[in-house]
Amino acid sequence: VQVIVEENLKMFASGLRTASEAMEKQILSPLEELSRLKAGSESSGIDLGSTDDEEPEGQLWQASQLNNVRVMDYAKTSFPIKPPKKQNAALGLLVGIFLGGGLAFFLEYLDTSIRTIEDIEKYLSWPVLSIVPRFDQTLKGKASDSEIQPVVSKFPKSASAEAYRTLRTNIQLADLDNPPKFLVVTSAIPLEGKSTTALNLAVALAQKEGKVLLVDADLRKSTIHKLLHLDNSSGLADLILNHSHLAASVKQSKNIDNLW
Repeated sequence: VQVIVEENLKMFASGLRTASEAMEKQILSPLEELSRLKAGSESSGIDLGSTDDEEPEGQLWQASQLNNVRVMDYAKTSFPIKPPKKQNAALGLLVGIFLGGGLAFFLEYLDTSIRTIEDIEKYLSWPVLSIVPRFDQTLKGKASDSEIQPVVSKFPKSASAEAYRTLRTNIQLADLDNPPKFLVVTSAIPLEGKSTTALNLAVALAQKEGKVLLVDADLRKSTIHKLLHLDNSSGLADLILNHSHLAASVKQSKNIDNLW
């Protein structure tokens, strides 16, 4: 019986100590909070005064609301969420390709001009006799514009001269039984090479076929006589209006044989 009583006393004493420690914590906790709030109120200019008055209690509540939130750590991400640069770049590239391709096809659809040999043969059903390249810079650097023509005689080994000779041959082979005696060189708009083509073709024919008569029918802006350095006092217009005779209107080239 004595042992049981002693154990009960020990348990009771232990419970008293636990209760006493809990009471001390409950008493100290408000005091510590009050001290903290007083320190905060001093920095904020709030007079807490005595805890028994109503006005300091209101100030104490306001101070507790102001100091109740603390930033423990700022939220940071290891990499930016947006904008997704790689995704935007890939999307922009795809959109650019599709828009560029679509625009190119649309402009090609709207373009009705004839640019290639295939276009001529497809839409006009005409054979292509020759392709004359542009005069290269070496030819332009050797002579003035008036001396460049005709390239068939001035620069017989050039690509342009060979193109005109190819044109001459293809015209001759177009109809072997009845070769053409009259040729008309024309175009839709100015500065497309009518005079250049007519003169060089005439020179190519004169070098092989014999006598060739070249008629400059551009009554407004004739240039053949300038290229051949001939007098233009009497020409096609005078012959049509009966102002001159045929012999006076026809002039032979001074530098090219068999060409009038």
